[in-house]
Amino acid sequence: MAVRGLLGAGLLLLALCLCSLPIARAKSKSSRAGLLFSVSRVHRNLRRGNYAARVGAQSPVYLAAVLEYLTAEILELAGNAAHDNNRSRINPRHIQLAVRKDEELNKLLAGITISQGGLPRMQTEVLPSRQYKRRSSYRGDIYKVLMQILPDLGNQF
Repeated sequence: MAVRGLLGAGLLLLALCLCSLPIARAKSKSSRAGLLFSVSRVHRNLRRGNYAARVGAQSPVYLAAVLEYLTAEILELAGNAAHDNNRSRINPRHIQLAVRKDEELNKLLAGITISQGGLPRMQTEVLPSRQYKRRSSYRGDIYKVLMQILPDLGNQF
């Protein structure tokens, strides 16, 4: 009886000791690598994408790190473009301006069309000049240019 009591007390003591120990939480691959992008999601997409028969354990970590770096770089440049335009939110136009201003990103995304991004750079020749405020002066200038190009056109009017 004394042995059974000691055994029960020992198990109780062991259970109390185990409860006081900190519980080891599972750490994700992203937190181990110090990344914000999900390494598990990149790994899953690499496996399901049929890019290779086998995918190593370190390749999704490296790819997630590269994607996170590129995203941070683009967002930083787009945030600067938004700040230059006195905006507090980034819209696709700011991303377009950021990508096209940076030489390396422009080379990387040369064949990419950014939806709602607009033209990369507006040429000054394309923009309407601000000197025409009234329609009458604008029409007069058009008439003068036409008269220089086609001098015999004036006889018809």
